[in-house]
Amino acid sequence: MDIWYQIGIFVGFFFVGLALYIFRGCRKSSYPANFTNFIFSISISTAGVLIIIASLAAIQPHNWYTSSQFWKMLILG
Repeated sequence: MDIWYQIGIFVGFFFVGLALYIFRGCRKSSYPANFTNFIFSISISTAGVLIIIASLAAIQPHNWYTSSQFWKMLILG
């Protein structure tokens, strides 16, 4: 596995961890900051998950979407 894919997966996990940290802080704040932090953590976690999926997809061969049953289920939902 190329080092760039590993870095992408690490960055994705970092974003998800940062989003969880912000989300945990939502309980301790008042209403306007609570809602802002919640929306911010959702957007960061979505970006992190998309980075992880893109890194995992880049590892696969050229026809990754047709060769693996896992990816077929993931794409079709």
